[in-house]
Amino acid sequence: MQVGAYASESQARTAANQARSKIPANGVRVAVQPVMQGKTVLYRARVMGLSRDGAQNACEKLRSGRGACMTLSPDSQS
Repeated sequence: MQVGAYASESQARTAANQARSKIPANGVRVAVQPVMQGKTVLYRARVMGLSRDGAQNACEKLRSGRGACMTLSPDSQS
């Protein structure tokens, strides 16, 4: 699942770690993925290793606390 896209890698890692801390699941890891948006690099903050249902439940929990979140397929690169 993706919890945001940020101008710096450190912002993305912080956001992903904060989201991860709210998810009570084993085997969940944080990933930061750089991506070009025009001439700008954005860093996608992702939490990986959840099942589809787990990701949907985690996103609902994050959104209820006014966080951003969207679920992604495991092989999603976009």
